[in-house]
Amino acid sequence: MYMNVAPSRREKYFAWVLISLISFFFAEIISGSSMLRSLEPGALAASLIWSLVVTIPLYGLHTLVLAWIVYRFSKPRLYTLFFAGVIFALYEAYITKVLWVGWGSETIWYIGGVAVVETAVLLLFWHPFMAFIVPLFASESILTRSREVLSGLPGPLRSLFSDRKRTYGTLMLFALLWGMNQAGVSPSPLHAIASELLAIVVFTPLLYAYRRKGLHQYDIRQLLPTRRELLVLLGWLLLIYVVLGLGVKPETLLKLLPQAIVWLLYAFFLLMLYLSLKKSRRVEPKPQVFPARFSWRLYGAFFLILTSAAALISLVPFRMIITLLFLLIGVCFGTVVLALSVRDAIFK
Repeated sequence: MYMNVAPSRREKYFAWVLISLISFFFAEIISGSSMLRSLEPGALAASLIWSLVVTIPLYGLHTLVLAWIVYRFSKPRLYTLFFAGVIFALYEAYITKVLWVGWGSETIWYIGGVAVVETAVLLLFWHPFMAFIVPLFASESILTRSREVLSGLPGPLRSLFSDRKRTYGTLMLFALLWGMNQAGVSPSPLHAIASELLAIVVFTPLLYAYRRKGLHQYDIRQLLPTRRELLVLLGWLLLIYVVLGLGVKPETLLKLLPQAIVWLLYAFFLLMLYLSLKKSRRVEPKPQVFPARFSWRLYGAFFLILTSAAALISLVPFRMIITLLFLLIGVCFGTVVLALSVRDAIFK
């Protein structure tokens, strides 16, 4: 039975925690950035504290703030979500500095002081999809009665979820692909398995409690922040930008040209987001019913395939090539979506 009353603050905050964990999982665990790279107690504790204090709030705040903008001023069509996701990705400039310093000594391609490969991967693929669109899709599917992200997909992508059989196949295929990607950066099968098990142990009891309370009967719009709550979240997010912006590699802020390029990227994608919001407001997506209801069996199968793929492929000597191929395909897909999104925003 659907919830016709507004959720309490505690219920909303509970949903925000789960949304934050979902975004963190897809963006950080599957990429290997926050997976367990050492099982030594001290290193493990440091990794968990950093994730709880910095990384999870960082992903959760971006997701909630950008989702509020999209849902408040328009409808979550893929093209609009894509532009919001690119703006999400630009935190890799002022917080991590990755857009300027790259991923390490192997970074050799720069244009105006901006790392080319890292910028392409993060802005065109990883953050728009793995940190924002996919987590929003998953959050709506398992935390709410809403299916607005699904309804906002273009026809070819929406057809992947047209019936139960296709939906199961699509979910399991993505679990396999994401596991294979994680394997490329995993030190060993044990590290991959430990990372997935930790995620399951933390998230599953919370999800069980959430659904047992019937909170999944709320609409996603009911769970998003109010304007007053949004101001608090924005203040928290700004504090993270200031503290990490000045505390992590502050010397990069002294170079004007790389910053100017990032400013241009911000300006372009903010303009595109504004135009896309106006366009999405006028479009009425066809409501889509998710053909596969949530089940713990499906939930378990997803994690089993993902974990097994990550563990088994991590034994393959050329596993890094698999990850590079996955990222290359993702960037090509993101480039196509970028072109379609710009065309959609500009032309009637």
